[in-house]
Amino acid sequence: AMAERRRSERKRPSSAGEAHAVDAKLAAELIEGMPGIASPRPLPLKLLTKHQSVAWQWLAGGKMQYPIPIGCSRPLSPFSSD
Repeated sequence: AMAERRRSERKRPSSAGEAHAVDAKLAAELIEGMPGIASPRPLPLKLLTKHQSVAWQWLAGGKMQYPIPIGCSRPLSPFSSD
């Protein structure tokens, strides 16, 4: 029982920062994975929506970026940055 306990303790991230990094990596694998892939546990929606492929906006090079839908010439943004 003690050996099992030590093993399970090793698998857990030692800090909240490490847990967030593990969850962020899992979210990226989930979004970039093949159709039908599943997460082994629930993930915060915030981690999924931060991924650039599904984000409404993201910061790149100090400038806010917006997705450009297929067939459009301008970013999909309700606001003008000009």
